[in-house]
Amino acid sequence: MTIPPEELKPALWDQPGSFRAEFDFSRDAVMRSLEGTLKRLGTDYVERRVGRR
Repeated sequence: MTIPPEELKPALWDQPGSFRAEFDFSRDAVMRSLEGTLKRLGTDYVERRVGRR
């Protein structure tokens, strides 16, 4: 599949190739990302810290 030049995101990469950047901030996508991160880190939780300004 060839992606039209106007759909490429050259600002993100020096040589974008034939890939198109797609951002998915849905709950399912965020959970998949978090689960992958936890697996790579070898842990099963994340501490949440709330700071004051």
